[in-house]
Amino acid sequence: RILEVAAEVESVLRSDHWRDFLQHMYGNSPARWKEDLQGADRLRCIVNALTRMRYCLADGTMVFGEPQTQEEKETWLPWFDLPDRRTEDITIAFGHWSMLGLMIRPNLLGLDTGCVWGGKLTAICLEDRSLVQVECPQHQKPD
Repeated sequence: RILEVAAEVESVLRSDHWRDFLQHMYGNSPARWKEDLQGADRLRCIVNALTRMRYCLADGTMVFGEPQTQEEKETWLPWFDLPDRRTEDITIAFGHWSMLGLMIRPNLLGLDTGCVWGGKLTAICLEDRSLVQVECPQHQKPD
C-alpha cells in the first residue's frame, strides 16, 4: 500500500500540475491518515508520512518537531515503535535522523550516523547485514 500512495505523489510531480502541488505540499495537517483524504490534503499527508515523520502518538497521529516537555517525551513515540505498526514485518531502511545513530533491529535499519556533522557515512549489505562506513572529512559544524 505504501508504494501505491507514493505513486500518487509521483504522478502529480510528473504532471503539468507539479508547481501547484509544491505550493500546497508544506504543512503539518492533516496529521493522521484516512483513506477518504483527497486533493492537497491527501498528498501532503503522504509526503509527511514518507519524508518528515519521526514521532507519532499511540493512535498514529503524526507530531512534528522534537518533544520538548516531559509529557511529550512520554507520549510521542518514534514511528517505528508504534504498537501494531502495519509494517512491523517488513524490513525498512531509513535515514535522516542522525540523533538516533546506527540502529539495527530485525526489521529496522536506521543508517544515519551523522556524516554531515562529522560522523560516518554508513551503508549496509541487506543479505548479510555487514556494514560499510567511511569518514566524512568535509562535514559541517553544527550551529
